[in-house]
Amino acid sequence: MPTNKSTRNVIILNTLGGALDHYSSALRSVLNETGTKVETITIFEPSRSDGGSKQWLFSYIKSLATARRMKRASSNTELIVTWPLLGYLDSLIVGLLFGRNSCVVVHDTKPLVTAVGYGRVSQLLSSVSLRTVSLVIHSTQARVDIENARLRHAAILLPLPIHPLSQRRRENEPRTAVRVVGQFKPDRDVEGLVEVARQLNGRLTLEIVGRKWPAVEGWAVRDAFVPEEELDNLIETSTAIVIPYKRFYQSAIAIRALERETPIVGPAGTSLADLLGPDSGLLVRDSTDWARAVGYATSPEGHDEVVAAATAWREHSLTAWREAPPHSARFAAAIGSAPIEPRSQL
Repeated sequence: MPTNKSTRNVIILNTLGGALDHYSSALRSVLNETGTKVETITIFEPSRSDGGSKQWLFSYIKSLATARRMKRASSNTELIVTWPLLGYLDSLIVGLLFGRNSCVVVHDTKPLVTAVGYGRVSQLLSSVSLRTVSLVIHSTQARVDIENARLRHAAILLPLPIHPLSQRRRENEPRTAVRVVGQFKPDRDVEGLVEVARQLNGRLTLEIVGRKWPAVEGWAVRDAFVPEEELDNLIETSTAIVIPYKRFYQSAIAIRALERETPIVGPAGTSLADLLGPDSGLLVRDSTDWARAVGYATSPEGHDEVVAAATAWREHSLTAWREAPPHSARFAAAIGSAPIEPRSQL
């Protein structure tokens, strides 16, 4: 049956069915509210499936072929790939197997962990798809990286998608602790966390839940993987969520906290300023500012600010994703050699 040409059709190819399930769901929610018809194809990373990296890559190629067949039934169909398996070379792969009106979301333009496909050779090879595939980024820092690398592609900056408050929040959950959630990475600011504990001096319960965390002075640490259901509950029952990164592009945990009206505390001069505004009282200006920011987060004013920020970010997401389909800008996407699974719970 012919498709109505006035209807926008988008296929979301979620290549990290475990780690990016929430991202994919929020993106679908945003696109649906803009009047877009959305289909989702999901494949799972090796840690969430029985296969290894080769099977993951095979499933990716097979899914792109499926998307191509779906496109033939509706010529105005667009494709959004949620994560590049092979870095900047994915634009080449997507361009060959799907063609125009497609984009690849590059969350980390300089990966925080070991990854392939982000070197100069991969960047040059990806330019083959310059006029076919777009690259989506979610932070101003990612844009700076692309400009500094002198990529031939332009990049489209779009906000991280977010669910509306009314659909994601559970009522009347008691808030019991200031928490850090998600696994340990080298860019975690452990010294900053020690400073939080020192400045608060036992006035609040401090907890860290995530894999591979070392002992942190003043914090109760639980070294464990956090499944999706528990992650939501931990966020919703937190007095505040601390984002203890020295360097990051965007924070999926921060988005999930906003959805559940949980204040977030983290460094100024990062993508948190995009979420909250550069003058937010939830942002930490220097190493002596942690206690003030956490104290503000636990106040009625801090809660009100988070609700306002979540509402504004949802509206921002709706406007931006409505006005920027994949074919509206020419900018790279893509990857490089053998796929490397990223570490989940950003």
